[in-house]
Amino acid sequence: MNTRYLCTLSLLLLFFGCSATKRSPNSGINQVQYKSESPKDSVSPVVYNLIVSFFSTHAGIDGKARAKFLDYKNSFEHFEMTKIGVEEVHWGREGEIDYCMKLEELYATQFVRFIDGLKETMKDFKSVRIYEKSICLHKK
Repeated sequence: MNTRYLCTLSLLLLFFGCSATKRSPNSGINQVQYKSESPKDSVSPVVYNLIVSFFSTHAGIDGKARAKFLDYKNSFEHFEMTKIGVEEVHWGREGEIDYCMKLEELYATQFVRFIDGLKETMKDFKSVRIYEKSICLHKK
């Protein structure tokens, strides 16, 4: 009787102990179910066609590089007779700034010329990064 009692108790503990937590069949880690966001609450990140990021290495950003970028952008706008929409995002303590551009106002040929010309103009500056088809990382 003592053996039968221990076997029954062991089976009950095993049964109730295993059913208390649901485990993923592959991972063996407890599953936690979270309330999912409704589609109207979730916001997809905005992708910009071009981001020009001026960063600092403990001495402030390169003012000449920033001036060269702004001169290039302004002269392109003047000669192409268009205005490029730019969002300026200040993100650091030493003047770090990102210029985030969708470039939706440009025709396909203008789009390619602008990006190619900008890369050529900025190629010698070490503290400038140019990103294509990316989110504006420092935008809050």
